[in-house]
Amino acid sequence: MLTVNQALRFVKYNTVSKHGPARAVGSVTLVCAISLTGVAKADCTLIASAGNDVYSCSSGSSTGLTDLSGANSLVFPAGGTGTVNGNIVFGPQNDVIQMDSGKILGLVDQGDGANVFKISAGTVSGDVSQGSGVDNFQMTGGTIASLTQGDSRDVFVMTGGTIVGGFDDGDIAKMTGGTIGRVNMKLDDNLFDMSGGTILGNLVTGFGDDTIIVSGGTIGGNISVSGGDDRITVTGGVINGEIRASSGNDRFIWNAGGLIKSSILMGDGNDTAFISHLTEDTLSLTPSVDGGLGNDTLTFDNSSSAGAARYIGWESVNLTNNSRFNLAGDFFLGDSSSGTGSFTIDSTSALQVTHGAVRPYTSGQLTTLTNAGVIDMTSASSSAADTLSVYGNYVGRGGQLLLQTVLGKL
Repeated sequence: MLTVNQALRFVKYNTVSKHGPARAVGSVTLVCAISLTGVAKADCTLIASAGNDVYSCSSGSSTGLTDLSGANSLVFPAGGTGTVNGNIVFGPQNDVIQMDSGKILGLVDQGDGANVFKISAGTVSGDVSQGSGVDNFQMTGGTIASLTQGDSRDVFVMTGGTIVGGFDDGDIAKMTGGTIGRVNMKLDDNLFDMSGGTILGNLVTGFGDDTIIVSGGTIGGNISVSGGDDRITVTGGVINGEIRASSGNDRFIWNAGGLIKSSILMGDGNDTAFISHLTEDTLSLTPSVDGGLGNDTLTFDNSSSAGAARYIGWESVNLTNNSRFNLAGDFFLGDSSSGTGSFTIDSTSALQVTHGAVRPYTSGQLTTLTNAGVIDMTSASSSAADTLSVYGNYVGRGGQLLLQTVLGKL
């Protein structure tokens, strides 16, 4: 018999402010310090007793364990071969499970409290549930069937391993590696920061002002954020499904990288989309960028694009910072509610035209084309028969109009 004092310090993770482009302005330090004084039980002898218990399963096997009293700890040490044939159920205290080996052939219910689950190796065949409380989950390896973090402001960090099914109820999540079947963060102001790894299905957040950052990795399904003023930033990785922003005044930033292979749907609300340092080679993989209903703004920053039919439902379209747009068709501004909109070219940017038109969504409304840069009808075609039609107002702000000319006969 041993007396064990165990302290575990866990996760410091920078979160993201909801104001400004950079948004990395603060941090949350979550420290889980747990002192357990109890009887250390090794070789997978899992027998509950009163008080704070420390269990170890290094070899052999045991039936399941239910210990609802005290702050309990269960350790599967590295290199071990222990197996628990059944469920692990703890009570409403601050419980710790650390798996560096072994198997749990059942579910894990840590109960309410500020619980910690760490896994680097081993297998849990059932769900891991952390209950209500500020919980921490860290996965660097191993496999679990699914994870439910429960209520309160929980933290999730994944650098490797596999969650076969779903990850539910998380709040602050960082993923740099590993594989998850699907993610549903549900209610709260959620943060999911993905720089590596794979989500096979959808990444979903519930009502609240949510932040999704994708700088690497692969998402097989959709990114969906529900009602709230949400922010989605893509700088890398691959998103095979749609981006669905739903209702709210949402902000979408796509900067310098990443592939989005399905539609971007901003939904209802006064939304903004910022496309920066991208080319048509990348943008052409996205079939539509739809502002939805509301007073929506689309800005191209140092980007080149074409395919006017891709961009739907925007009340304000801006070419800025050496952007280029090749217009060879109808660019419709506005939606069924607003009816029309405006298109603005700044002093560094150009609208390249062959046979193009700037039109209102609703026939009879007036658009406005403001030119402080260049309308270029020379570089995209060698013909002098190119046309640009503006269904509304043209406003010159010191811009240029470049034309092909043909000398007539006297």
